[in-house]
Amino acid sequence: MGGNAGLANRFGMPIAASVTEGSRVNAGDPESFGSAWLDQPVDPFHVDRLVEPGEMLDTGVVRLRVVPAAGHSLGQIALFEDRSRVLIAGDAILASDVAWINPFLDGGAALEVAIATLERIGLLDAHVAVAGHGEVIEDVANCIKRSLERLRLWRQEPARMAFHGSRRIFGFALMIHGGLPRSQLVPYLRARRWVHDFAPLAGLPSQEFAERVVSDLLRSGAAPTGRMTDSSQPCRTAVSGRRGSARS
Repeated sequence: MGGNAGLANRFGMPIAASVTEGSRVNAGDPESFGSAWLDQPVDPFHVDRLVEPGEMLDTGVVRLRVVPAAGHSLGQIALFEDRSRVLIAGDAILASDVAWINPFLDGGAALEVAIATLERIGLLDAHVAVAGHGEVIEDVANCIKRSLERLRLWRQEPARMAFHGSRRIFGFALMIHGGLPRSQLVPYLRARRWVHDFAPLAGLPSQEFAERVVSDLLRSGAAPTGRMTDSSQPCRTAVSGRRGSARS
């Protein structure tokens, strides 16, 4: 979603979105992007076409069916080409990860909604899926199976969902801010609404949760610890398809 304004302004591309999300964008709802909650500004844009589940989009070459794919966001959609059985999945499924879930802006049922979406997408019997991040998915059924196993585990262990979402939000924040001095990492997190929301899910105070998110980031190799010997050294994330979006 963050690149829509640039695409529209530079190339004159029309923007389509679900009625659920596009209506909020066009109404100027400041939280339609979650920008303040995430601390990730999005340039404003206008949604030219509001689409409904089941609607057919004719590109002039192929016809794409709009498939509801709520989970990573409530109004997320996927597009399915029935003849070749190709799915443009958005963030509904990813080759090497799962999209993070936001039960705070999207409601307490957000995890169950995401699980239901995966189950519904599985019924499409897609042969290939193109995700919003990462590699093309050639074994769609197995990808859905693995994703469902992980999300169902989060039902029993919500701390996993909390840390998963926080790592991805924080990694993207570091990328768009061009890095932060190491001494500022925990204070930056303590100032974020999402940290205070996710911390109780992990059963931790906000300070301890923020420290854990930083230590996990450093230990994972997403930030090069060897260059962070003092507060003047920036912490920069490794940019990859798996880490590249907090809210696409």
